[in-house]
Amino acid sequence: MTGTYTIPPGTALGLGDVLEAGNDIAAVLAANSPIVSNVLNTAFAGGADPTGAKDSTAAFQAVLTKLTAGGGAMYVPAGSYLLDGELTYDANYPLYIFGDGPQASRVICNLGGAASTYLTVTQTVPFGDSEGKDGTFIMEGLSFYNNRNASNFTDTNNVVTLNGVNYGQFRNVATFHTSAAQRFNQCVILNECNQIDFDNCNFYAVANGIVCTGLSQGIQVRGTTFWQQDNAAISATGAGIYVTGALETLKLSQVGFHDGTRAILFTKDAKNNVPSLLVGYDVEMNNHGTAGIEIAYGSQVYLTNCYWSGAQVAAAVPGILFGSTFSGSAYLSQCQFSEVRGHSIQALGGVGFDFSHCYFVGAGRAYKWVANTYDEISIGPGVGAVTIDACHFNVDAVNATSPQGHPVPRSAVYAAAGAGNVILSDSLGAGPSYYGTAAVVDLAGTVMKKGNTGLGLADSTAAAGGTVTAAASSGLSQTITVPAYDMTAGKMYKLTAYGHGTQAAGTAQGLTLQLTIGGQSLGSHAVTAGPAAGAAFNWRYEAYLVVRATGTSGSVVSNETFTWAGQATNHGSNGFTLSTEAGNAIVLQGEWAAATGSPTITCDGTLLEPVNSYRPG
Repeated sequence: MTGTYTIPPGTALGLGDVLEAGNDIAAVLAANSPIVSNVLNTAFAGGADPTGAKDSTAAFQAVLTKLTAGGGAMYVPAGSYLLDGELTYDANYPLYIFGDGPQASRVICNLGGAASTYLTVTQTVPFGDSEGKDGTFIMEGLSFYNNRNASNFTDTNNVVTLNGVNYGQFRNVATFHTSAAQRFNQCVILNECNQIDFDNCNFYAVANGIVCTGLSQGIQVRGTTFWQQDNAAISATGAGIYVTGALETLKLSQVGFHDGTRAILFTKDAKNNVPSLLVGYDVEMNNHGTAGIEIAYGSQVYLTNCYWSGAQVAAAVPGILFGSTFSGSAYLSQCQFSEVRGHSIQALGGVGFDFSHCYFVGAGRAYKWVANTYDEISIGPGVGAVTIDACHFNVDAVNATSPQGHPVPRSAVYAAAGAGNVILSDSLGAGPSYYGTAAVVDLAGTVMKKGNTGLGLADSTAAAGGTVTAAASSGLSQTITVPAYDMTAGKMYKLTAYGHGTQAAGTAQGLTLQLTIGGQSLGSHAVTAGPAAGAAFNWRYEAYLVVRATGTSGSVVSNETFTWAGQATNHGSNGFTLSTEAGNAIVLQGEWAAATGSPTITCDGTLLEPVNSYRPG
């Protein structure tokens, strides 16, 4: 640089020096660093105006143009800078833009065009250049304010677009609105970039905070908050972070998303490229209008310690939606879904899901959008290999004790016809009275259960029984009810009852048994004569019940064995009709041929087990 230039007195250069009026800027730069350029320097189109009264576009662009010759830093001191035009930087040298903090160095964006980008940076050298000329962009300590109504713009009105940047960072950068309606449509667009980090940023936008397109490598977002508006015209692509194309990894940590259409949207681009991996830890999704997270296309999702809330949304919005075109797998652990008005987790596509230690609550207020319509976990046709382990469903005290007046979930777990291989284990539900249809609705006949409480029939239900002394049918075993929708095609149940008794004195009396399910008898049968008159006896009864068909006219076949005094009697049924969509009480009934001689038979224990309710391994 040659010549003598001046900037206003007391203005920091960015190198720890304070310049006074009349300083030779060239001499100061030479004594410190030749690559830091202050936008207030009058050498750059007369210098920028830090009061915001005059357009500073020419000064900003003059600095960027100078830096294209070899890269460097553009310093934006504290102040307000009006931009009435667009800025570009097209060079393969590193570019660093920094200010004195987002509350101090403010850029007021004032373009009225329908397709505006305030800063476009293009760097296209392949990554790993030996001279370090491989495309580096860093922005730090700045804020941007939209001075126009973004609702009038298309979805290309944005702050920064990066093309081909191999390494980039945004640190302490914020975009704000000057009124509720005057937000940017998009804040940062990344087109075929590699490693881009966002740290401690704050993005107000209508459509998107961050957009990633094309073949990209990794985006990492930490300690950043997104604030959106829901705009119907752009809802198809609206998201705090919108990924379209072959992004290798999106990694989030301590990130919050508020309002708008979605927190995250993964989808394919025009070339059918799809994103690969979403990793999130301590991520919060609040009150989105379409979905908390929507994975339309993608390979893998891994989320831990994340939180969804839909308390302020007046619509049936899912917490996380895996669309019908999703073909990957997902793992969610230690996540909480609070007042999600639609399905908390909805899987319409994909194979290989693991939902572990997740918590689903209603917080005592209006919960699902319509009662008996939406589920906590809803599994669609074709979706398989789903493991649900150690989850809590609707067990917060207020909802569990007073569901009246609160639209309740249809179920904790819903498996549509065509779903496959679902394991539900060691989880806690609210019990059958809380759900609109049933705790578990298994239309596919595929849900294997183990170790659950309040989620349909337990692994084993034990009880005592009664005593029969008369020549009239009465309950011998304890009545145990199989919950609605628990009886699915191919499922087997084993009922065991045992006890003791005394045959009638004088003349032994005959004993007749019948098993009833849902009030319907499998048919009575007279057991083989065994105990002699007046003799004491022990007895045991076993019945295997297999569901052959489901629905309002489902069917069950049975095989029964009754043994007393060493004599066994078998009985079976080829099938009888009952509704498997309703709760069905099972009870073994008995009666003596006559009460003469005071015969008595007592049931000491009853046990009902769904013997194939869990698939080992």
